[in-house]
Amino acid sequence: MGPHNKRLNILSAEEKFALYELPDFNEAQQQQYLIFTNDEQQLIFARSNLSAQLYCALQIGYFKAKQMFFDLAKVPQEDIDFLMKCYFPSQQFFLNPITKYEYYQQVKQISNLFKYRLWSRKFMVELYDYVVKISKRDINIGFILAELLQFLSNQKIIRPGYTILQDIISNAVNSESKRLGNIIISSLDDKTRQALEQLLGMEDVISYLAVLKQDSKDFGYKIMTIERKKLETCRLSSKIDPHLR
Repeated sequence: MGPHNKRLNILSAEEKFALYELPDFNEAQQQQYLIFTNDEQQLIFARSNLSAQLYCALQIGYFKAKQMFFDLAKVPQEDIDFLMKCYFPSQQFFLNPITKYEYYQQVKQISNLFKYRLWSRKFMVELYDYVVKISKRDINIGFILAELLQFLSNQKIIRPGYTILQDIISNAVNSESKRLGNIIISSLDDKTRQALEQLLGMEDVISYLAVLKQDSKDFGYKIMTIERKKLETCRLSSKIDPHLR
């Protein structure tokens, strides 16, 4: 994988919530994700006690919704009530913490049930190489992220944490930007390269360019004064190099 670069902000707060936070089911979604097949029920009721069964049911439902596993310390009460009504109607509710062993057993068995592979750092090089490849098509971060998430889904790899996605995309995008920059610089002759460096060194060059692109609205005195200033800007800029005149 390429050298570490400053992490890019690849997700908005809303997008990060959608990918990494607990689902917020409405009634229709509870019916969709918290009603289980025979295989899913078999896995749930194989747990040793009610608390472990509830955890397993919640993890299966949330996994079907987001293909992720969650810390279930703050589960919506509505989801628990729904499960108790559907699958444990004669039992008294309790949801005690489960052991780490039980948690990882559930994660492993649920992953196997849906034929997903748990995230491992052994996938880092494969994902980085894939992002480098697609960044040559489009360096837009939104495009790259969407393609990477689709790749993880197609390969049935549980997506890694947010910072890992940041590192993979940031390194690939920065490497591709440097590659393109080197191609551009190496393609320029010395005079053009010097002129470009001088132009980029000017203060407010982007603002100047934006102003110069704007057409005048009319031929009034104030507008013509502005146009004269723009013309003077062009003249000053043309002194950078003779063949820019």
